[in-house]
Order: sequence, then structure tokens, then C-alpha cells
Amino acid sequence: MEFFAKNLKYLREQLGKNQPDVASDLGHPSRSRIANYETGASKPGFEDLVKLAKYYNISLDDLLHKDISDPNFTTVNEAQTAYEKKDLNMSYLLLENETLHKRVTTLESLNKILSTDNADLTTSNNNLLTMLKSLSSKENKEKKM
Repeated sequence: MEFFAKNLKYLREQLGKNQPDVASDLGHPSRSRIANYETGASKPGFEDLVKLAKYYNISLDDLLHKDISDPNFTTVNEAQTAYEKKDLNMSYLLLENETLHKRVTTLESLNKILSTDNADLTTSNNNLLTMLKSLSSKENKEKKM
């Protein structure tokens, strides 16, 4: 608990709160309990420790044992968030890789189609033209009726 008192005061000031506000928010009748915790005059019981950690959204370990006013301090929550972002970035990269793979496969298929023998393409084109002419003549007959 070497950093507890210092951390409490630092967290309260970061939120822009005064001791009576914190005491009221935590259900304490007066500011004196919070003041005593911040000066080190008294130490909280487990229930108050948990309430304070939840109130300030910080782990008990960080609240009790780490100097959170240190500019290099990273909370457990921040570390978890950084890990999740890294995991999310990895998922994005995997998805991007899958998308690129699909695009390459599509381009390979198109390349095969384009590199087919001209005779095959001519036959395919002639078949399409014949089908279109047939459809067109049927439409013309239906219009005349």
C-alpha cells in the first residue's frame, strides 16, 4: 500500500472532484474518511478498497502498489485495451490477406479466360450472336401479333 494515499489524491484531482464529492459518491457521511485515506492517517477495509477501485476504474493492484502519477504508468485496463487493439489489427490483416487472395484467384481466372484460343472465343461469340438474333426475332414476331 505504499502508493495508496498518493494515488487516491491523484485520481480524485484528475476527476476534478473534492473530498466531499467522493465521500458522497461512495456513500460516506463525511469527507473525513477520504481525507484520512489520502493522508495515510487510516487505511480502508477491503470493502472500501473495492469501492474505491471501482469508483476510479482502476485495479486494486494498480491502486495499492503502483505510482499512477508516473507519466510512464500504464493501467491494467490500458494494457488490456492495447492487447485487444493488437488482436483486432491482426484480425484485420488476416481478413485483408483473405480478400487479396480472393482477388488474385479472380484475376487468375480472368487471365485463363483471356488467354484461351481465339478460335474458342470466336465460336463463343458466334453462339452468343445466334442466341441474340433468335431472341430478337421472337420479340419482333410477338410485337407483330
